[in-house]
Amino acid sequence: MKTVIGMSPNHYNRFLNRCDEACREYAILKNGVVLHQAREGQDERIIEIPCEMEEAHMLLQLAIWLFPEAAPEIEKSLILSRRQL
Repeated sequence: MKTVIGMSPNHYNRFLNRCDEACREYAILKNGVVLHQAREGQDERIIEIPCEMEEAHMLLQLAIWLFPEAAPEIEKSLILSRRQL
């Protein structure tokens, strides 16, 4: 099943920089797309990472280990995906 992980640019960049370029998770993260959202008169950017549910869980496990600050955003995206079922 497909899902989309939403992540702040700051967390995305820091998480990506800690990943080994040879690992599968790095390739998944590199598929992220920058979106601009207007919120309260300001342009807010978010990175959306399309992936399979299994890949999202892989990213979560790696984030917990390498960059725990990104884990809550991944968990939130997984919860929202489950609610849409």
